[in-house]
Amino acid sequence: MHRPSFVFAAVLSATLLLPAACSEDSPQRTDQTPKPDGGGGDGGLAQDADAGADVAPDGAGSLPELDPTQGSFSDARSKVDALLAIARQAEVGAPDRFFPLRDPLLIASAVSEVFREQSSNTCAPSQYGCPSATSAKQLLTEYQANKAFLGAGLKKAQAASHAWGRIALAAQLLWFGNLLEDAKALSADDLSVLLPAASTLAAAMTPTTTPVGVYPELGANAPLYRFVFEQIPPAPSPTPAHLAAANTFIDAFLARLAPSATDAKTAVEQLLSIIVQGIIVQGIIVQGIIVQGSEAAQVTESLSYLVKVGKAPEPAKIDGYLGAIDDVLTKVASSSATAQDWAKYAATADEFAGSLDASAGALAATVLTSLASTPAAEEPGGLETDPNVYEKLATSAMQRESWASLLWIGPSVNIRFAGYARPAIAERRAPILLPAGVELDLPARAGAGISEPAKLYVKDETGDLTLAWYGSESSAAFDHFEVRIENVTTKKRVFHKIYRRAADQKIATRTRVRVDPSWFAAGPNQLELQATAVDRQGLSSGIACATLSADGSASSYTWGSPGAGKCFARAVDLGDAPVSLGAPGADVVIGSYLGTPFRPTYFNSSTKVRIYNDSPKARRLRSLFSPDYSEIPSVDLSIGGIAPLDTGNIAPGTFVDLALPATAPKGFSFLLFDSDNGPKYRLRLQLGSSPYSKPW
Repeated sequence: MHRPSFVFAAVLSATLLLPAACSEDSPQRTDQTPKPDGGGGDGGLAQDADAGADVAPDGAGSLPELDPTQGSFSDARSKVDALLAIARQAEVGAPDRFFPLRDPLLIASAVSEVFREQSSNTCAPSQYGCPSATSAKQLLTEYQANKAFLGAGLKKAQAASHAWGRIALAAQLLWFGNLLEDAKALSADDLSVLLPAASTLAAAMTPTTTPVGVYPELGANAPLYRFVFEQIPPAPSPTPAHLAAANTFIDAFLARLAPSATDAKTAVEQLLSIIVQGIIVQGIIVQGIIVQGSEAAQVTESLSYLVKVGKAPEPAKIDGYLGAIDDVLTKVASSSATAQDWAKYAATADEFAGSLDASAGALAATVLTSLASTPAAEEPGGLETDPNVYEKLATSAMQRESWASLLWIGPSVNIRFAGYARPAIAERRAPILLPAGVELDLPARAGAGISEPAKLYVKDETGDLTLAWYGSESSAAFDHFEVRIENVTTKKRVFHKIYRRAADQKIATRTRVRVDPSWFAAGPNQLELQATAVDRQGLSSGIACATLSADGSASSYTWGSPGAGKCFARAVDLGDAPVSLGAPGADVVIGSYLGTPFRPTYFNSSTKVRIYNDSPKARRLRSLFSPDYSEIPSVDLSIGGIAPLDTGNIAPGTFVDLALPATAPKGFSFLLFDSDNGPKYRLRLQLGSSPYSKPW
């Protein structure tokens, strides 16, 4: 069984529906009867005695054990994977690997600062003055002078992500070639063409890359942008020869096996039909030759990325994003920007993100998720007690080479789930951020639109879900993973666990979850599976989220198709401003300003910080050890064994000197929040400068 051994990238948008099992005949959880295994991990359905002409004739073999890890294409697959390992280790597919959050050029952050300065009616003037947007205006000026360079940097980053996606697609086709061979669906002539093409591809996959980043594109007249992007290490990019070899192999594979296909969708459907035809020729009943959630199923489902990752990148999406920036800045300058203008900005930013997500999903899909062989045990209760964990990984294997703590880029996390429900890969993106007071729905992205290979699948009869997650450490070490399943229809949390590293420095990465009819209300239900990685600074760079649907009754449920999901369907108002500047005379000022109440939102000190309350209400700040997104509630106020910070009540017009603990290591960060007045906003305090040097 192949297991993940390194970081895989940010994954497919929840709106991309992966091909999976049939929906009309999904059996209910309460009346399942085990069916005999057809052999190995991909057992088939038992053949009914009254199946008539569909029953395999006497002497026909048992249902095939379709195993993508074995076959004539395996050697080439291993050589291609050696190159893909570089991409996974560097986490190049994660959007925050290239950009801070989902405001890639910090435009919304800067405009939010300008708005704060203009909203004098929400600022109580004092000896410390009102917010100043000097740095924000400088950043906007830098954008106007450097947008050609910034656009070129974005396009290079997009091209690098796309190239990795194409190489990953070639790897998936190699795996699928093994499935076709197992199903006896390839002729000798097919193999005589495809195997030399695979060998040529493998020979071209030399483990060499070139660095790509936005920072090198910027001149000396952009000091703020240079500061932002120099924090993010250049990502490794495959060479043009790598990309050319991948495209040549993909074209050769499809030309041989799907010669009549007019588009990627048709090509995928023709590839799936070849397996069915191969089994029929052997006289074996077709339906139920692949167990849902198995390795063979994962490889089959990964073909949907052929629809989303085209032969060329999509620079037009970056041009649309840059055009939306110009439009909104023109209207901001004349004080005529509306919610509709910001909606256009958010939509184009999300479309740009989508051009990265599809390629990243293809990269992630090349790593198989193993399944537990036994049903899940009863849960004994307890947030940190899970008897069903069956795989742990040493956290030393999760270190990623990056240093970007100032930009809130903490550990990454991915999640996959499989089993009785239809398998899917989760979406992993940070929210789109807008100036304070602007919240709107994002337009849905188009799905893959692949016909479901219903005849190929048999259900996993345990009725459980396998949850697999993985993270990569930032400069700060992990503290825990948080994994939750929410029924968004009934607004009920049905599963919630915290997984911390053990004394042997291993941490859980895979568990089995029992699914119970009590999770569901009658009728359609939508579940969201969420995983978050939190480090010992209380930071997280993203949330992995995926969606399942089911129809429920009083005693049973029936799985449906993966839903489009609404994990990141909203653009949210900006809760922090990277270009914030503090008022003079105090380290941090709590104001009644529009947007974040803290000025600055980030402060670095070795011993103490003076916090002044420039608002008409008493304020009390406490540290929070939880992801820095408002939709995730607090998990724990203690931080990696260090007591939480607490200012106590700060009366209006007074200050408090908050001592920082000497026991915390250099570079340790606290996230403080005001639970009574503004719980969604955060103040970050860091103990001294970061001890981590840049690795480039």
